[in-house]
Amino acid sequence: MHHTTEQRDPMAQLYLGLVTQDTDSTVSAISKLRGETCDIDSRELS
Repeated sequence: MHHTTEQRDPMAQLYLGLVTQDTDSTVSAISKLRGETCDIDSRELS
């Protein structure tokens, strides 16, 4: 891991972190962060 003085956007870091997780968790977490209350079936998005 290398360290830089670059400051990353906290939301960008969150999205990048979610990319490594499964799709269901990612869609759920992003929806909650945006304040969306609709249920999303990620299988329909594939």
